[in-house]
Amino acid sequence: MATPFHLTIATAERQVVDQDVVFLTTTTVMGQLGILAHHISLIAQLRDSSVAYRDQDGTEYSLDITGGILDVGDNRACILADQVID
Repeated sequence: MATPFHLTIATAERQVVDQDVVFLTTTTVMGQLGILAHHISLIAQLRDSSVAYRDQDGTEYSLDITGGILDVGDNRACILADQVID
């Protein structure tokens, strides 16, 4: 089983996701990025795109966002999106 890390996805108005996941993929201004547990620390600007993630049970989820920032470090990932379209 894959090692989990904590994912938070929020906008200025609300928190959308706050859970442990095993995989995250999104698109930065430099291209598509996949995140697993213990990923190197980074901060990246996000494009309008889909954010996909998988929980510990193997269930996959997808949300559309309009821009934002991804912050990865200390076995967690945080997306502060301009807007989440769900």
